[in-house]
Order: sequence, then C-alpha cells, then structure tokens
Amino acid sequence: MHRVFFRMSIQQQDIAKIVAGAAVGAGVLAAVRRMSKYTPPKVWKESEIRTNHGSNTSTSGAQTEKALKKGKHAIQLYGLATPNGAKPGIMLEEICEVYPDFDYDAWTVSISGEQFTSGFVELNPNSKIPALLDQSTTPPTRVFESGAILMYLAEKFPKASRYHTCICILYRTQSANLNVY
Repeated sequence: MHRVFFRMSIQQQDIAKIVAGAAVGAGVLAAVRRMSKYTPPKVWKESEIRTNHGSNTSTSGAQTEKALKKGKHAIQLYGLATPNGAKPGIMLEEICEVYPDFDYDAWTVSISGEQFTSGFVELNPNSKIPALLDQSTTPPTRVFESGAILMYLAEKFPKASRYHTCICILYRTQSANLNVY
C-alpha cells in the first residue's frame, strides 16, 4: 500500500487522502449523530461510571451535590496550598498591597473529593484546583488553571502586576511545571 501511494502523483495522493478522510469523516459524523441523543447526568453515580481500566474511576465531573461557598467580595478563589494552588493567592496578595480597597475571599477545596462536587464542577468542569470566580462581571467570569488566573488578574489589575514581570514569572513557573530545562 505504501509503495503504491508513493508512486502516485501529488494530485493522486491528495485525492486518495480526501477519499480516505471522507470515509473516516462519514463514520465520525454518524457516531456524533448517535451520541447527540445522549445527555450526560448532572451528577454521576458510581454505578454509572463505566471503565475498563482496572481501578480507575472518573476524574472529572460532579459526583456529589454540594453548592459552592461564596463570600461577600467580588473575587472568589478556590484552591489548596499546592505549588499551583498558591500562585493565584500570592498574586491576589500583591493586588491587595497596591489597591487598598480590594479584598477577596479564599476557600479551601480538598483534592480528596471536594473538587468533584456539583458546585465546583460548575466553576471548573475539569474538577481541578485552583479556580477563580469574578462576580464583578455580568455574567460572572470563571477562570481556572493557575497560569490563566495569573494572566486574568494581571490584565484586570495592571498597577499591581508589573505586567511584563508577571508574564516573565508566569512563563518561568509554567515551564518549571513541565520540567523543561
């Protein structure tokens, strides 16, 4: 098959790719049409989680019903004192120094199951910390992943961020998480 493919002209190869892609695409389209009738449950029950991966269970999506706690301030931070969870808190403290009237509410979200509550999953469908809710916008802005939260805060509070310094630190900390040397 490969030898035949390489002997074809460029135009013949393009046609062969299009035909093969159309066949695959038609199958995908049919599968999507079948799946479009499926509506996932709002909260997963353990009996509904199907996996063929040994002891693995669902890693995102609501598994219990529980509303998200909210305080009186516009910015709500949900996380834990992990390396990525601490970054937005540090940035928010820097903002407090520059904007005296600014304050925020911080909530601990345990990573031993609390991130799978329906309230937290509404904020972050990936069920991971940290996550931020900005209630000063209409509708409220949901931001998750530490790098995205830092970028959002740097743009929203430019006097506090020393924007270029913040971006440099952001890229350095994110690359350190990827073990890029």
